[in-house]
This record gives sequence, C-alpha cells and structure tokens, in this order.
Amino acid sequence: MRNVLYCLILTAFFSGCDVPTEENINTDTGEAEYVSLPVDLILVSGNLDSNLEFEQVDMPLSVTESYDLVPVQVGAFIPDLNAHDPAYLRIEFTSDRVEWVGYSAESADIYDSEEECREIEDYCESTIVGQGDSGYFEIKDGYVGIQNAYCRYAPESYSYNITATVYDLYVWPYLQISDPVNVEISCEVSGS
Repeated sequence: MRNVLYCLILTAFFSGCDVPTEENINTDTGEAEYVSLPVDLILVSGNLDSNLEFEQVDMPLSVTESYDLVPVQVGAFIPDLNAHDPAYLRIEFTSDRVEWVGYSAESADIYDSEEECREIEDYCESTIVGQGDSGYFEIKDGYVGIQNAYCRYAPESYSYNITATVYDLYVWPYLQISDPVNVEISCEVSGS
C-alpha cells in the first residue's frame, strides 16, 4: 500500500496530474483506482491555418476535373476537459469511406472499388479516407485534435462519415472517455 502511494505521488509530481483522492482507493485491495470522468466531443470540418486558428468550412466541398482533390480537416473539440490532462488524450478517427489506390508501371490512381482498380492497375491497395489518431494539442483559442481528409473528383457526388472517440492514456488499459461522434464530409462533383 505504501509503495503504491509513493508511486502515485511521484507520478503526480512528474506529470502534474492529481493524485487519486482517498475515495479512489479500493477498500478491498487497498490499491488506487483511477476514476475518469466522461467528456463531450464536437467535430467540425475546416482547416487549421498558419496562425493556429481553426477555420470552419461549409459543406459540400466542390470538386471539379481541374480541381480534383480538395483537402479538408476534421477538428475535434472537447468543451470541458473534466480535469483530464490534454497531454494524455488521444482521439481515434475512423471512417466509412474506403478507396483503392492502384499502381502500374505507367500510372498511379485512386478508384472507388477494388474491381475497377484491378481492371486497370497491376497492384491495388485499400485505404480508409479520414482514418487515424491525433493528440489533443494547443492552438490559439484552446485545444484541438486534427484528422486530414479530402474530397476527390469521382463519377458522381458522394459523402462519407468520419467518427471520433476520445481515449485517456493516463492509465493502462486505455480508457474510452467519450461516446463516438460523427461528422459528414460531403463532396459535390461538378462539370469543370
């Protein structure tokens, strides 16, 4: 028990986190239990500029043959951290948009389906658009987690959802501290 308490005090001293209170000590085992409060998460489509300001963009994004790839970022904002240390927060992004990257000696291109890719290319590999992990870092007006995504020229307009969930890495195993939240990326394909 005393060793656990010393470890907690040293961890709090070096990481700047609060030591669990007496209410967080398991009376059966005498070990400290980490109590983690849930957080709300808001997702916004936009772009982080060079001044570290996140500028929201309106959907749909317009894509043409000449402007065939439009980048966008998804910003994840936590209005109330509930005493969580931002340095220990990670945001996991997933997506329901799968595309196929195809390679051959003469070309490399992106396709909507594996079948279409295999008809033209020698090698095809799937990629999930907008999937990844982000820390929660400081910007001009607070903190944000960022995931890159895009709209690309396709035979017709389309949309897809990016889902994010917040995890607290302060303890092992990691704790999920938010419900999954979605944002829709809408891609409007026009003539030119």
